[in-house]
Amino acid sequence: MSESEQPSPSPALTAEAKAEMRQWVDRWKVVGPILDAERWARLRATTEDDLRRQSLDLLALWRPDVSGDDGEAIVLQQRAFALLRNRDRA
Repeated sequence: MSESEQPSPSPALTAEAKAEMRQWVDRWKVVGPILDAERWARLRATTEDDLRRQSLDLLALWRPDVSGDDGEAIVLQQRAFALLRNRDRA
């Protein structure tokens, strides 16, 4: 690799950039647990009907051209996972 092809080294972070990163991490230490608690509260409050509807929505995104497919797509997906799992074990 010639000298002109080598990537240039990344510039060192300025003191201001380092301070901003530290602030971001400090904020996330506070906000992260709050958001995690909210996520778990929403999961606990989710009904089976909500989960069923969300599952169908996900399947519709994965195979939008197949209308009314309420299960076949997930069977195909599980077959693909099984093939990958078996390949990794070999």
